[in-house]
Amino acid sequence: MPTTAPSNIQPFNGDGNAATSATLDYVSGISIDNTGKMYLTEYTGHRIRVIAPSCPTITISPVNSVLRGATLGTSYSETITQTGYLNGIIWSVRSGTLPSGLSLNPTTGVISGTPTSTGTYNFTIQARDCTCVKTKTYSIVVCPQVSICLKTSCPLCRPVNTNSCAPSLLMPEVGVPYNDFTNPNALVQYFTQTGLTGSVTWSISPTLPAGLTLNPSTGVITGTLITALGKRVLYTITASDGSCSASGIYFFDSMLIPKINSSSKALDTENRLLSNQITVSPNPTTGIFKINFGTLNVSKSLINIYSSQGTSVYKGYVSNNMSISLENVSSGIYFIEVDIQQGRVLKTLVKE
Repeated sequence: MPTTAPSNIQPFNGDGNAATSATLDYVSGISIDNTGKMYLTEYTGHRIRVIAPSCPTITISPVNSVLRGATLGTSYSETITQTGYLNGIIWSVRSGTLPSGLSLNPTTGVISGTPTSTGTYNFTIQARDCTCVKTKTYSIVVCPQVSICLKTSCPLCRPVNTNSCAPSLLMPEVGVPYNDFTNPNALVQYFTQTGLTGSVTWSISPTLPAGLTLNPSTGVITGTLITALGKRVLYTITASDGSCSASGIYFFDSMLIPKINSSSKALDTENRLLSNQITVSPNPTTGIFKINFGTLNVSKSLINIYSSQGTSVYKGYVSNNMSISLENVSSGIYFIEVDIQQGRVLKTLVKE
């Protein structure tokens, strides 16, 4: 270990330099700090000698100072690792605090637990062996449980359950205002979220078709479609308050192509909302699920299930509450298309 003797008014062997053999007479005290340095107090020379350990190059990972975010009430685990030490490492929190509910394993360097409060937590992790110490500062953001809901409303049409969340976006029509809140008979949709506080910003990816835009403040898609839609596109809708966020995947869905009297706007709304009577459960599914059509007549109804790439994975006739298996297909998003007497219904299914 290199020995450093501090300078003083009186010249002394090794003063102010890295000394391999500084004179030490009558050592009266020894102390070791938390970095592994040893301090020797010398009575005769009235000096304090510092012996610093020769440590290897030590790196603590992850390199990013912001660790993976956590969610309130959800199990969390993140491993801190190091390179450079040989063995006998002890991990500890040098300063700051971990999120309440989380703890650091002193042997493995694993931060784990279930967060019990939200917020941003800054702390310094220390790794040390018998002689060397290395620290790194991290932060963890604990977010509330956030969810997104696409709600449907029609003020003067038949009652709509605004507490339910629609699985997909209404299909826009070329030249017709989309989500026209000025029309009391119009069927409109808007995004809401629960969990985030303060100012919330909405965003969408990829970009909406020409003529349509998402209001970043209100979460409402408005505008007038310029060109008819082609291939189905999956859109990721995100709500964020700058620290925490939640996302959902949606697509423009005809929901139901109704057989209606075009002069009856209320009938048009009613037929579109027939889609809400159809439930798919469990959804997400690990393979086997059921389709319940409620009171709809599904006699001799044809079902077609296809992937997000348009590949058909199942086709046949279906009866109410019939079990269907997709155990042999890969995980992903699938679309269930059913032709019933009133028209065509499209539902979304997630295969885990």
